Amino acid sequence: MKRIFYFILLIVVSISFASCKSDSGTSVKVNSNIAATEIDTTMPEPFDKQSEESGGDERMSYYSPSNFVLTAIPYDLILITGVDNFEQWRKDIENSDNDRDDIENTVNIYSFCKHFNITDEQLKSFVHKQIETDKAGSISVVGSWSEKDLDVLLTHNESAIREHFISKYAILSNDKIYTPEWIYTHTIQAYEAEKIPPELIEEKMELYKDIPFSSKALDALEKKLNSYLEIGLTFDKDEK
Repeated sequence: MKRIFYFILLIVVSISFASCKSDSGTSVKVNSNIAATEIDTTMPEPFDKQSEESGGDERMSYYSPSNFVLTAIPYDLILITGVDNFEQWRKDIENSDNDRDDIENTVNIYSFCKHFNITDEQLKSFVHKQIETDKAGSISVVGSWSEKDLDVLLTHNESAIREHFISKYAILSNDKIYTPEWIYTHTIQAYEAEKIPPELIEEKMELYKDIPFSSKALDALEKKLNSYLEIGLTFDKDEK
């Protein structure tokens, strides 16, 4: 049987440097923390209420910075540390003020192994067992482990791990991850403060249709991205 997994939805919060112009046209420095984390209060709720009951993996693609393999922590490994200890660690991370663009400060299998001193041998033992289980099932399993996944994880190189395991819906820029949730909830000024290349946002737009946004939310997102990218983007709302 497949192992039991904990699914964790994460929110990325990023901090950088920025400047802006005053009403008089004079260039002045502003608090970089405020500029880079400015929330767009004009955006409506992203999902209709009915989508809360059927979003599933689609909702996860909105929040999660990493793919299934990294964010799903195997129950076998959780048992090594104890479920209560795991739950306390998870709550501590979710309630902390640490930057969510740092994979060490989000809930995933890398940060879990590092925090609880899971050895490379213990991790390899699980992964090899899981790979064999998946092969024995004689079907293609979405989110299955591979030897490449294991090799990258065992490098303990956070930059390499971040790049390899990033969600296909998220943007990687300057070693920071920006989820669709971050793009949706933040202002154009925050995009600029974080220096997110517009072309990286444009590359992901086609994938946003997979996320169960409401039509009203897509209208608002369409307007904001068109303003930032200076293009005539139109989402296909007929599919909603």
